[in-house]
Amino acid sequence: MRVGAVAACLWAAACGDDDGMTTPGGDAGPGGCLTAADCDDGLFCNGAELCRPADPLADGRGCVPAEPTCGEGVACDEETDACMPGCPDADEDGFADASCGGEDCDDADPNRFPGNPEVCDLEGHDEDCDPETLGPDADGDGYVGARCCAREGDTFRCGEDCNDGQRLIQPDGLEICNGFDDDCDGMVDEELLEDGFEDADGDLHGDPRAPTSGCPGRAGFSTVGDDCDDTEPGVWGGRAEECNGRDDDCDGAIDENVGELTYWPDVDGDGFGDPDGATETGCIAPEGFSPLPLDCDDRDPEVRWGAEERCNGVDDDCDGIRGFQVGPGDFEDDDLDGAPDAACGLEVADCDDEDPRAAPDLSEVELDGADNDCDPETPDASCEAATWYVDEDGDGYGTSEAPRGCVQEAGTAPRAGDCDDGDVAVRPGAAERCNGEDDDCDGQIDELADPQCALPRATGLCEEGACAIGVCENHWLDCDPESPGCETDALSPMSCGGCDVVCEDDMPDDMAAPGCFPQPGIPAEACGVGCVGGYADCNADPADGCEVLLPADPNHCGACFRRCDIPANAEPTCVDASCGFECERGWEDCNGEVDDGCEVFVDGDATNCGSCGRVCPDGSPVCVGGACVAPPWTSDESEGDFMPTEDTVLPAGVHQFRRVVIPAGVRVTTNQDGVGVLDIRATEEVVIAGVLDLSGARGGDAVDGNPGGGGDTGYPDGTRPVRQPGRGGLGEAGSPPDCTGWGGQNGGGSWGGGGGGYAGGGGGTRGSCDGGDGGGPDGGLGGDRPGNTRNQGLPGRVDIACYGGTFGGGTVGYGSGGGGTIGNAAAMDRAVESTFYPGSGGGGGAGPGANGGGGGGSGAVRIHSPVRIVVEISGAILARGGNGGGGGSCDGGGGSGGVIYLSSPELQLQGELDVAGGIGGRTGCNGGDGGIGRVRLSTDPNRCDLDGIFTGVDVVPTSCRVHDAECGVYIGSYPN
Repeated sequence: MRVGAVAACLWAAACGDDDGMTTPGGDAGPGGCLTAADCDDGLFCNGAELCRPADPLADGRGCVPAEPTCGEGVACDEETDACMPGCPDADEDGFADASCGGEDCDDADPNRFPGNPEVCDLEGHDEDCDPETLGPDADGDGYVGARCCAREGDTFRCGEDCNDGQRLIQPDGLEICNGFDDDCDGMVDEELLEDGFEDADGDLHGDPRAPTSGCPGRAGFSTVGDDCDDTEPGVWGGRAEECNGRDDDCDGAIDENVGELTYWPDVDGDGFGDPDGATETGCIAPEGFSPLPLDCDDRDPEVRWGAEERCNGVDDDCDGIRGFQVGPGDFEDDDLDGAPDAACGLEVADCDDEDPRAAPDLSEVELDGADNDCDPETPDASCEAATWYVDEDGDGYGTSEAPRGCVQEAGTAPRAGDCDDGDVAVRPGAAERCNGEDDDCDGQIDELADPQCALPRATGLCEEGACAIGVCENHWLDCDPESPGCETDALSPMSCGGCDVVCEDDMPDDMAAPGCFPQPGIPAEACGVGCVGGYADCNADPADGCEVLLPADPNHCGACFRRCDIPANAEPTCVDASCGFECERGWEDCNGEVDDGCEVFVDGDATNCGSCGRVCPDGSPVCVGGACVAPPWTSDESEGDFMPTEDTVLPAGVHQFRRVVIPAGVRVTTNQDGVGVLDIRATEEVVIAGVLDLSGARGGDAVDGNPGGGGDTGYPDGTRPVRQPGRGGLGEAGSPPDCTGWGGQNGGGSWGGGGGGYAGGGGGTRGSCDGGDGGGPDGGLGGDRPGNTRNQGLPGRVDIACYGGTFGGGTVGYGSGGGGTIGNAAAMDRAVESTFYPGSGGGGGAGPGANGGGGGGSGAVRIHSPVRIVVEISGAILARGGNGGGGGSCDGGGGSGGVIYLSSPELQLQGELDVAGGIGGRTGCNGGDGGIGRVRLSTDPNRCDLDGIFTGVDVVPTSCRVHDAECGVYIGSYPN
């Protein structure tokens, strides 16, 4: 809402330099510039703006843009207000500093300039002055490695490839269950892990007391939980019993049904045998043999199935992968040349673990661009008659020896060992494929090739040179032998838990359909009732069936209990199972950000009035209901801010303020006799936490036989001093003249009519002297005046009963004064457009030597702000009629309530508005009571809060809607 205050300031004639506010682009207001200072935007480099209203280039303020201070091609420093001719090349890299028009992003670093090759580094050093380039794509998969970074200011970006040495690992990679993050999303094997058991002894059977999840076929995990001793690799459920004095098959019996078993040689004594070694049979394992043929290197006791992977370039756990990770996307032997990464810290290390041509045990090759022997002192060209081997397939490994020489000839390789020189994929160190061939030339066929068998929805096995299904993933079946992998959904009602199991269609209604569901706690499926057409049974209550339409329910959008967020000033929506929101009436999402919802109130924002970006013009700077309107009154701010810190008297009349704040504990009154109209106008908000009081004064009491004086409008504190008898005031005098009666100035004097000029109460009779008539066209008749046969005065005349005052009391020969009213004109004009009157006084009382004065009528106050008016809970605006004075015999009448008129597009009323009439004196024959006043509010109903107290009105509003109830609060639509 602060925007409204600024807009109002721009609409007014001047906001002044002393208030800290300027119009956009300078101090020139809507009336146009007067001097160049009015156009100055405070910037140096863009030159000095001029005030030339007649210039064709002038804007709406009359300001002409300036020419740049330093001229074309000359750098300008806004901070020092100085021109900087020339552009240096401090680092002498051939490129000038970017700060003065050059292209060098860091003129203090000679290794940073456009065109310089980008180097992969974690520090984010931008060698080519292009923050978009991060480094090379080492594995050629289209993604730069995560270790390649670039920094631009506070922004730090790195590549997305978490392993730039393996093409299959990349952000678009297919996640398979292998213990690696194949798709670079920071998660490993997400949604692929299966329930199983820990296999601590590596015998492929898990401990049923240690449930966990993992990848089938991976070391340390098993889907079979039947191992009764998970520290002994020769014990599991169903194993053939040995004659060794222990329970090998976990059936509780020892050495029963012992037969001949096969054992494999275990040379290194690690409990796992060499699958290619010569076997022996017997009822017990011979010394140096094992029943588990799972050792991929029987020479090293640290290498076996399930062993802990070490950083050494060796497949320690025999799973076919050298899987020790030394850093993000960096493993112990990325180039599979058998030499460990230098990060392993071993004495023998690979100097370039992403290039298989480089390893400590290799010979230097002439001019191949690699440090083949990892010895930078050995140049490519300094060889002494090296041995070359015939390499027909060009894979870098040869077969038969070729002539020796210093220069490598075409068709040769520096290494021997190729067991198939007609296949480039076959060489020492190559990945073993499931093909019935020896791909890595180690003399074994398809050893540990299972990980190469990636089948759809299945764990693959390599059997006899071909991939076969080991285990289907949960809830999938292999029903088609011609299709690879497990192609049939075990949760389909057409194959529920089995290839030929079809769920029966005997559903109770159209929303239900046969379904197949997983069974809790076990890997099985069973038929049940499902929902169709996007419906779902979210509350699991069969009584109401499928009660939720998932594609359209914000509380279950696309899935049960997936609730759409409720942004600010909006209602959540669900369309096609996607969450969204619709703005509430009067609100819009102007910045397109989901998090802050509908952040702009277009029904009341002058910079986005009715729609995003629609700015209200100077002539109509206030936004109400989405339309730009002109305020009904304006302030020229000539009186500045009104913020009193102590009780203050504010003269009646029009006041031109910028901002009005009446703090709690401060009382503001007015001092204008008779008129008492206070018109407060502001350009910013009005906040009332204290009291603004225009109540009429109490009538005077009779003292020492003298008549009481009349109360004045605008003196709400205390009792007026006793007046000596005398004539005058706006009320009529008593008659005949020899009775020396008089009227009250604003309230009635003794037996005088009430003043106020509109509808004063009549004065009471005193003996043979008639009371004076009330002042104004609707003044009440005095006691025993023509047309009034009563001793007491009549109240001011008004045809709408709820606004009327009451009769005074009377006794033999004497009468009290009548109450004042606002009069017929004001009562009939409920909008208070043309009858913005203060209240009228009550008539004076009359008695034998003790006459009470009439109470003063209330004043009237109008407050306008184009921003907001706030009456806080401690605040009050009082326009009460003054109470009638007492005299011991007949009393004065009370004055009428006045008018409170509040005009602003936003009203927050938590305090009190009081327009009650004054109470007649009560010491003798009682005076009449004054009539009620008026409350008129002009506001936007959508920006209005009426939680406060309304006193002196018969009909209290319950909402801010526009209405004109008689005897109540009139509410009009701003600026009405």
